[in-house]
Amino acid sequence: MDDFVRKIIRKIILASLVLILIVILINFIPSKFVPHNNDWIPFYGSFIGAIMSGIIAGLLTYEGVKKTIVYTEKTRSDDFRKSIMPFFQVILAGAGGEKYSNHYSLENIGEKTVNQSETIIRIKLKNIGMKDAINLRIGDDLIENAVNVNQVLDNKVSFDIKVNTNNTYVNNCYKFSIDFQDIIGNLYVQEYELKFEGNISIEKLKILSSLPRL
Repeated sequence: MDDFVRKIIRKIILASLVLILIVILINFIPSKFVPHNNDWIPFYGSFIGAIMSGIIAGLLTYEGVKKTIVYTEKTRSDDFRKSIMPFFQVILAGAGGEKYSNHYSLENIGEKTVNQSETIIRIKLKNIGMKDAINLRIGDDLIENAVNVNQVLDNKVSFDIKVNTNNTYVNNCYKFSIDFQDIIGNLYVQEYELKFEGNISIEKLKILSSLPRL
């Protein structure tokens, strides 16, 4: 049962109790103002039924309109947020060589073998989203204050990884995530998986990316 139904039931119960209380109180009004005989029972029943029908219809209409307004506003807000949401593509810049200023170690969560060697991979980050990104971070480290649409960040991020070396068909898999904000301050997290089959090379790289999430 959703909140909408619960609100309606609570309000109907409250209205019913109030009407019952009114009918009970009527019996205590002096007889010179309100006649107390069986002829009034059908009137009370019709009176209460009519009021209850009106109240129920009014509550349903009110809650329905309110829920529609809330849904419309949320949809409009979500549509606007998506229209300015950044999105980062990861590109492998190279393997081996120098470390960049933002350097991290990634655990190999793929298939593990006895023979492993350490290497460095370097990546580029390209904003292919709708608008600019603000305060791009990995963990607590600020990578870039602002990244424009279609801007590529090179020479920024590199990773230490361990690679299986004794089987060219063993999968090597690594995960990392980035944080960033859109131009109105919504904070996003975007997660990545880097998968290599055998040797570390651009041809054998598969990059899986999640959609940015709040």
